[in-house]
Amino acid sequence: MCRLFVFAVAAMVIVSASWAQAGFSTSIIKPTPVGANGVISDAFPAAETTYYFTVDAQPGTLLTQISYQGREGADQALEFALLNESGKKGEWYWIHGSGAVEEATRSFPIDKKGRQVVSLTVKGPETGGFRVELGGSALNGTVTNAQQVHNGLSRSIFTPTPVAETGVIAGALPGTNTKATYYFVIRPKAGDLLTQISYKGRKGARKELTLQLLDTDARGADWYWIHGSDPQEESTRSFPIDNSGEKLLRVTVQGPESDRFCVLLGGTALPTNGDQDCWPAAQSGAGKRQTENTATTDLRAAKIDVVESKCEQRLRIGADVLFDFDKSETRREAAPTLDAAAKHLRASQHAARVEGHTDGKGADAYNQPLSEKRAASVRNYLVQHGVASDRITSMGFGKTRPISANTNSDGSDNPEGRQQNRRVELVIDTCAQTASVGR
Repeated sequence: MCRLFVFAVAAMVIVSASWAQAGFSTSIIKPTPVGANGVISDAFPAAETTYYFTVDAQPGTLLTQISYQGREGADQALEFALLNESGKKGEWYWIHGSGAVEEATRSFPIDKKGRQVVSLTVKGPETGGFRVELGGSALNGTVTNAQQVHNGLSRSIFTPTPVAETGVIAGALPGTNTKATYYFVIRPKAGDLLTQISYKGRKGARKELTLQLLDTDARGADWYWIHGSDPQEESTRSFPIDNSGEKLLRVTVQGPESDRFCVLLGGTALPTNGDQDCWPAAQSGAGKRQTENTATTDLRAAKIDVVESKCEQRLRIGADVLFDFDKSETRREAAPTLDAAAKHLRASQHAARVEGHTDGKGADAYNQPLSEKRAASVRNYLVQHGVASDRITSMGFGKTRPISANTNSDGSDNPEGRQQNRRVELVIDTCAQTASVGR
């Protein structure tokens, strides 16, 4: 029997013009061992290239997720293939096209214990990149170490978000120039799974929402979508569920961050408890709305953008407001902005996290520590101004989480996009139990 090796990819790919080539092997004779975290990630090479990797697997299921982020209009492709003992390609799948972002998932059965070989063929602009992650029972249940949570929702098939008893999935759209894919798990019984998908937002802005019910090998068997530039859109569909047990859902969304999406689940396959309301903010009392609106207005007056989503409130501050070029110490002129943020955090009584982000220029070795130092600097300021130290943490993400394109569709520099990506975000966990944040 042929030995099969499988390779998995993860939800999110980050790219920039300065990706460093990782030195992956292009020889099947000496393939590159996959690291302990199960992640393979790099920039696209100058020409179409096939890399070879090895992994130690055992009988079980190898769960994979592959993705790329490139340039709109460019020809991009990522193929993952299992090789048998004779070195020939066995089972495989791929993603390809001219869209800036694409991803897919699939699981493979592994029948024998031992060294498995996989090939990865990639093609795309050098300003783009690809990412692959491995996991599942064939790798001792390994879950990759990638941080794949955004707006309280999981972007990783390895750790899907459980759907609440209400059957409601809702959140903010990720941004006009980006696409986000989220994974959810439900435990229905045999019957009909009734679904309703919708979004609300700004007229004229492109919006998209796709719902997929994944089959047993983690591929999207049944799906439907809504898309367009109208202020709101919705659609419904039922899916037959033949057997009870765990099922995975994939939700892909695109549109302005000020707009929102919602998915409602129910039917005989998934009885729900509680109210199903896609837009709960409309139920808030007038007094609460007025308080929230006043707080948001005050923050925006202090040069802080507010992005609301399920279980999260993000206070987004441009790095140019906080720091001088190439510096991590906060500027004296940033005091009014940081004071407003500290006041808001003290009043919120929720735990928070300070995130540092850079643009796509420069190497990871430069951007990652700079983002960490800037996040720590902001945290220190907030603690010095009354935010309890045990209620706020900091971390840096370098250039791995852009909210806008670092380059234009023709590959030229996009200064406005890079400016938006240079930022610090204060992420407030609004679903967690409240506790005193002031001291």
